[in-house]
Amino acid sequence: MRFLLGVLGLAYERRTVPFGLPRPDWHVALNPLGGIPALIDGELALAESQAILRYLAAREQRADLLPDSARERAPVDWLLDAVATTLRPAGREIDAPAYGWRPGRGIGAEPPQPGHVPAATASIAPRLEAFSRLLGDGGYACLERLTLADCAAMPSLWRLLHAGALRGQARLQAWAETVAVHPAWAPVAAESGIPP
Repeated sequence: MRFLLGVLGLAYERRTVPFGLPRPDWHVALNPLGGIPALIDGELALAESQAILRYLAAREQRADLLPDSARERAPVDWLLDAVATTLRPAGREIDAPAYGWRPGRGIGAEPPQPGHVPAATASIAPRLEAFSRLLGDGGYACLERLTLADCAAMPSLWRLLHAGALRGQARLQAWAETVAVHPAWAPVAAESGIPP
């Protein structure tokens, strides 16, 4: 979400929600499911990453990021869903050994176990290869330009790239490298704690 906010040039106030469970009451009042992130825009409270991305692009009338035409929008929506159902879960299998991620506790919850990264990488390789076949040409997810699909995928792609899990996945690696040069990604990458 922060990447898209940067792409859109929108100012925002950031509130940190502890990763530990249960989540604070003030956050559960906003999002009864307790998930992160959430967005408050005036009277609107909204949660779930993909819903927030779609809302912000539509609110800002950014058809370049989320096309108005159903036919042109379809690959963006497909990839948004595939990021949520395939890429992000596969990435979590690398986040655990590479960055100490644990469910409900976040990155850095446990000491990293870099020796386990190669086995985890091998186990997700078929899913990454299948996902790579969804990608269009031009270095981006689709439409040969930056879209919401790129914004949604980049946090996972960045961690996969820096854990070495994209070696041998030329299309995914090229995708991550293409999107990483966008100026709005630099501040998000810097906050990630993962060296460039």
